[in-house]
Amino acid sequence: MDPQGRHNDGAFMMAFDPGAFRPVAQFKADVTAFAKYLKATKPAEGFTEVLYPGEIEWRTEQKRRKEGIPIDDDTWGKLEVLARSAGVEHLL
Repeated sequence: MDPQGRHNDGAFMMAFDPGAFRPVAQFKADVTAFAKYLKATKPAEGFTEVLYPGEIEWRTEQKRRKEGIPIDDDTWGKLEVLARSAGVEHLL
């Protein structure tokens, strides 16, 4: 594959309405029970806990909502230059 060439990076997504197959309350209860089961599972050697998909991202979102989004000094400097050139530096 040529890294400089044209890319065709596709993705497939499908969404289902669980309510079309079973009562939504039961589905939610089952998902909750499964998540609790996963969290109670002994972690693999070298790890401190079992994580389910999206858990790290959720934790990161909560932390950033509380503490803000970290921006490195170089990027922040470029944002300051752009803000000054647009006359909106007071928004930073």
